[in-house]
Amino acid sequence: MREGSRIVVIEANVCGTPAVGWSVPGAQDSIIHGTTGLHVPFANIESLAKSIMKVLSDSQRFAIMSKSAIDWARQHSWDVAAEKSARIVESVI
Repeated sequence: MREGSRIVVIEANVCGTPAVGWSVPGAQDSIIHGTTGLHVPFANIESLAKSIMKVLSDSQRFAIMSKSAIDWARQHSWDVAAEKSARIVESVI
């Protein structure tokens, strides 16, 4: 019902792999629908299969999504996460 760790999607993206995932919190935050991958209605296996085939069967679409996925993944790092966390903590203190 939810994906708590977005890192799996970001790891796929950094390798140039567009992600197809359930349209649930976590995955919705890490997949930019139509740009770095696709969102699929939760537990709809047929839609999941069709979406995977949609990405894999169109080489031009795959190449565009792959580049976007890499660019998106490069925006994420442990350093950036640490800085954001520190700012949140500082704002509360």
